[in-house]
Amino acid sequence: MGGPTGEHQESMTFRTHDLALLPSALLTLALGTTGCDAGGGETETDGMSASSTSDTGSTGGETSASAETGTDSTSASGTTTGSTGTASSGETSTGGETTGGETTGGETGGETTGGETTGGEASLPEGFEETLSESGCGDMTLWGRNDDDTIALVLSINDDLVANASAAGTTYEGTHDVSEFGTFSVLVGTMVGFPICNDVATDKTIIDQEWLATAGSVNITIEPVEDAPKFGTLGFATLELSGVEVTFDGVTEPLEDITFTDVGVGWLPG
Repeated sequence: MGGPTGEHQESMTFRTHDLALLPSALLTLALGTTGCDAGGGETETDGMSASSTSDTGSTGGETSASAETGTDSTSASGTTTGSTGTASSGETSTGGETTGGETTGGETGGETTGGETTGGEASLPEGFEETLSESGCGDMTLWGRNDDDTIALVLSINDDLVANASAAGTTYEGTHDVSEFGTFSVLVGTMVGFPICNDVATDKTIIDQEWLATAGSVNITIEPVEDAPKFGTLGFATLELSGVEVTFDGVTEPLEDITFTDVGVGWLPG
């Protein structure tokens, strides 16, 4: 065979020249894109490690690159392998479950034993019934008050009991519930008994408490007076109180069984 022509020779020269330049171009490309560190042969880009190898036994080198942030990489036989560290996420135990989480004993003295408070509430003096001096008038009002006139028991009934007994000339006797009386109360204050059966007015009477009868009964006996003067005493009444209870400001107290004996009634003040 003859030697290559000029044209073939020129083509072969071009290809040989290109092959000679290829490794240098690839190296330059690699250095230019990764940013070579002038102080050494290891190339880093923003904390990423890259390596490349070229197999000269083939027309196109096989390049394998691995980049891992914060990982170690090892290059062997032209292939870069990366070892990725396993992140460890521990569970934080903070004692999330609290034993005894419900507070007991949260109420302090929430319920009062002996449910009703007695301090400071209204009350009647013990045994005051024995201190009353009784009197009466009309048809008919009876009352009793203590010596300093600070407490009085007053009751009145308007059934003409005295007039009827006087007209008939016979004794009247009957039992009446407290509800049948127009007035039945215990008065507490200042000069509480003064206005009762009195035609003299005063502005000194002060009623602090009025205890109203809510239970009990009264046995009434009336003995008429023979030949009674007009507007004078028509008879004498005896009252026996039994099981009477009085109430004020939501407080109820029992009264001792009281007897008013031979109280003059039927007369008119004035």
